[in-house]
Amino acid sequence: MKKIKVFLIAFMVLLVTTKLSLGADISKSHVWADGEIPTAALWNGNEDPLYTTINDIEGDNLATDIAISTSGACTFSGTNTLSGATTVSGTFAATGNSSIGNGADTLTINCSSGITYTPAATWTFTDAQTVSGTWANLGNVTTTGTFGLGGKLTAGANEIECSNVDITGGSVTGITDLTVADGGTGASTLTDGGVLLGSETGAITAMSVLADGEMIVGDGTTDPVAESGATLRASIGVAIGTNVQAYDAQLDDLADGSLSGAGTVNTSALTGSTYLPDNTVDTTALKTATSEVSTTPAANLTLTGGQYCHLPQTKWSITWGNIEAKLAQGSGYTLWNSYTTNIYLYGNSGGTNSAITLYHTASGEDYWLWLIIDKSTKEVISMSGASDHPAYGNGGDFDKVLHPFRDYNPDTQDIILIEKDQAKAIQQEAKEKNLSVLELVDNEYKIDLSKTYEYKPIHSGQFSPDKKPVLVEVIPDYVQVRRLALMNDDDKIFKQGKIDARVMQLEAKKQSEEVKKSTLLKKLGITKEEAELLFK
Repeated sequence: MKKIKVFLIAFMVLLVTTKLSLGADISKSHVWADGEIPTAALWNGNEDPLYTTINDIEGDNLATDIAISTSGACTFSGTNTLSGATTVSGTFAATGNSSIGNGADTLTINCSSGITYTPAATWTFTDAQTVSGTWANLGNVTTTGTFGLGGKLTAGANEIECSNVDITGGSVTGITDLTVADGGTGASTLTDGGVLLGSETGAITAMSVLADGEMIVGDGTTDPVAESGATLRASIGVAIGTNVQAYDAQLDDLADGSLSGAGTVNTSALTGSTYLPDNTVDTTALKTATSEVSTTPAANLTLTGGQYCHLPQTKWSITWGNIEAKLAQGSGYTLWNSYTTNIYLYGNSGGTNSAITLYHTASGEDYWLWLIIDKSTKEVISMSGASDHPAYGNGGDFDKVLHPFRDYNPDTQDIILIEKDQAKAIQQEAKEKNLSVLELVDNEYKIDLSKTYEYKPIHSGQFSPDKKPVLVEVIPDYVQVRRLALMNDDDKIFKQGKIDARVMQLEAKKQSEEVKKSTLLKKLGITKEEAELLFK
């Protein structure tokens, strides 16, 4: 029986192969069931096409035993699996599910007019694909591999979604007004030469081309605008006549501090031709500096500023005893042969005697801080401080007015000039503490005798004809440049103890003199009041 089945199957295959090779259309068909024996009635048809489905017969796999070739139309229904080389030169219609290839084969579709799928289907490609020509009405296409397109891809109304797109050449065209949110400008055209303005997520806008002299000015809130001329100057705070002075040839000439021969001064606001009228000068606005001196117990001292000085003010730290303040006192050899503004301070109370004066100056960049000390005890005898050299306003001759100490005795005294940078710093500290410089030094500092410093030229207070500051390049070699050090609590207690001892000594001396006077008056037989009247 099995031999008969095999024969019949072989005969059927031969017949089907022969019939299908005729190239006729297949229009008749029969489905052979498992175990069914072909009969003449079933095979003897006419020359019309034969549509044949052969089921597996007793487990015999006929998939590799049947080859079908047709040059006409071929229709498959149901589930069809084609393996090996499959060539279709006519119309190929599949109404069921069709699998072509085994994952290692290549499907080649050669159509010069493109490929159209009706209706649109869903396509899934799992490997790299290369497409040339034109595809239309594809429907949904999903590919997890590389999709190479050699022709034109028309996506229709829907979008093309990709996680990454690499454009390695060519150009992207046809996109109009790409939104800002998508990285575009939101505009199709931009003004040539216009400044671009952002609008958050809105389209970028362009300003008009700036005219000659225009600048962009913002107000911190709205879009900036282009301005020029007086409007621009007012916006940026340089309005002429309000914020700045307009150019004037004579003002330009006066910039160096003096007028040339062609320059003139409008004297219409002056009284007569040389004086400013009353209430037109604020004396507090005139540039001034202070010159201060102090001593214990007495000394002749030069006030810096000289002829530019105001009347000095005086102060004594201890207010009892005999005190004096006058222009000068002493032997002739102690006074220089030069006009100077001198003050003599005296006090027998044991405290510090001080004087201070205002003077007019044009400098004030540096500060001269002088001290004179006893060579043996190293105690400070006198001090002087001012923004200018003592010769300023006192004849201006540095060779005649060498320092401010008129009673200087080189045998018993040393002159010290405080180092330039520290002197300026102490001046600033005094200002912040609302003290005079000498008060601050007297209360807080002592001389550091451990080191001397190189002298740095200091401004004298004078200026050359070309308006450059005149520096004092050298000082006498006997003047020591040193720095001050802050006193600690022990230093302050020791200093105050010496002052108290001196006061007690002077008090005892005063009482002793009173006793002597009283004894003398008793011997003379007169009272104290009578003696005062007698010597009055």
